[in-house]
Amino acid sequence: MIRPWVQTDEPLWLYRGAEPVEHPVDQDQLTMRYTQEVTSVIREDSSGPFFAYLAYSMPHLPLRTAGRFRGRSRAGLYGDVIEAIDWSVGAILEELEQSGKADETIVIFTSDNGPWLNLPDRMLSGGVEPWHAGSPGPLRGAKHTTYEGGVRVPFIVRWPGTVPAGAVTAEMGATLDVYATLLAAAGVAPPEGCDGHDLTGLWSGKTGQSPRREFLYHRGRSVQGVRVGPWKLRTVDGHELFQLDLDPSERYNVAADNPQVVAELRRRIEQFQAGGASPPPQE
Repeated sequence: MIRPWVQTDEPLWLYRGAEPVEHPVDQDQLTMRYTQEVTSVIREDSSGPFFAYLAYSMPHLPLRTAGRFRGRSRAGLYGDVIEAIDWSVGAILEELEQSGKADETIVIFTSDNGPWLNLPDRMLSGGVEPWHAGSPGPLRGAKHTTYEGGVRVPFIVRWPGTVPAGAVTAEMGATLDVYATLLAAAGVAPPEGCDGHDLTGLWSGKTGQSPRREFLYHRGRSVQGVRVGPWKLRTVDGHELFQLDLDPSERYNVAADNPQVVAELRRRIEQFQAGGASPPPQE
């Protein structure tokens, strides 16, 4: 929240609503403070339904966490930060249980993007190490790229009585779909022009296939690729075609062997850029 990580000469305040409550901010305690605020909302607002969107500042850089979590992980400071978030999730779930809301609350845990591996020099100061940004695991690429390592993230949903415990799916979904899905769960029709799909059938196991069959990859205003079913085409440097069911790490460009697939996916990008409606995808 200060230079060089944030380009400001005034260290940012911590606010509750419109009221400034701390300056400068003790970032070691930030994750726990967020958690305490949410558990307080759950505990105090027991008269009806609630919605809470909790976006932790960590593990954005520079990494900070409370002393009781330091040294708990074999993954160094990054792992210690994740330990604090793990504790926080447990604290929130425990508060839901104690409030009697656990069985009627949908809990979603996910992330916004992959790790920031191509850090600018200004970020690598003040004790920040390159590995503090995390790892894409087996995926290729990172934040600010349209490879899977930049955009594919974990997504965990807990919905007692609806989502089977331990169920796993490799079907496609996007954070674009969360809005439409939560509206459907609440029995509310989505507004006209909503980009998202209702994933309640996929989450519950009633349907084995996701209604989202296509995803367009953007970098700013530039469309850099499209996925239809298992096929993904990137058009940044020529044509890169990947079959993600077989090659989630995007190691093997099979464009030369599948010219018809390349042509079809290229046409879908062009239709989107022209503002025209796309026909149902052919898989």
